[in-house]
Amino acid sequence: MVKYVGCVVCRRYLTGVQGRPPSPYFDPLSRLVTAAHDRGLQVHAWLNPYRANMRADWQGLAPSHIANVYPQHAHPYDRYLWMDPGAQLVVDWLLAVVRDIITRSNFCLLFNILTIKNVSSK
Repeated sequence: MVKYVGCVVCRRYLTGVQGRPPSPYFDPLSRLVTAAHDRGLQVHAWLNPYRANMRADWQGLAPSHIANVYPQHAHPYDRYLWMDPGAQLVVDWLLAVVRDIITRSNFCLLFNILTIKNVSSK
């Protein structure tokens, strides 16, 4: 997965802190794609475009995370924090992320199909 709770190639797993780039800096996604292509492999990446956190709150999210930048469009539901797909600010943010990813890397980009429970069924 390329985008995990708001950060590209989840820097949280590289540095221990979400939003902090590796030091010395390198682009982990570009490094992955280059290494794979050098070995004759393709890279297929997918996004969960509207899931903002793996829990239904803001805990652990960097100040620059979309849910902190646009908290009015972040909604806890079930076990997750979701961004509102109908909010133009969220759509614009997502498009900027996709543009960044595809201009820096050469791979197949897929979007995860979201299954959200019907609110009235609770």
